[in-house]
Amino acid sequence: NQSVIAEHLAVRQQLESVVLQHKHDLSSKDKAICAQEAELLLLQAESTEQKKEIASKAGLIAELERRQQELRAEADDVVSELALKDGRIDELESSQDQLETQVAQQQAAVATLDATVLELTSVRAQLEQAVARYQGENASQASVIAE
Repeated sequence: NQSVIAEHLAVRQQLESVVLQHKHDLSSKDKAICAQEAELLLLQAESTEQKKEIASKAGLIAELERRQQELRAEADDVVSELALKDGRIDELESSQDQLETQVAQQQAAVATLDATVLELTSVRAQLEQAVARYQGENASQASVIAE
């Protein structure tokens, strides 16, 4: 009888140790999830800010294109101002090219952030599955211990 009791106590201690380890693992994973969620929020905020910048620069490009057309029409009407207007058009085209380059770079950055967000979402789902699995195991072990 004493050997059976001792064996039961040893098994119980092992199960309690396993449960404590699982609780510790879950706590660590919860902390990791929180950290990843915080990083995800930061990335989303950065992505939103960059999207606003892109929209603003797209508006500037549209405005530059409109002004370019106006300047060309004035250059046709006023021959004496042709050289001045042509210089201004070249300047606007250069600015437009620079803005388009910046927009392309920011769009690439947004795409990278979007990929990171998707990756983090996937990792979060995996972590949530692992947490659910460990919770199920803990519940199962708790019922075994309770018996």
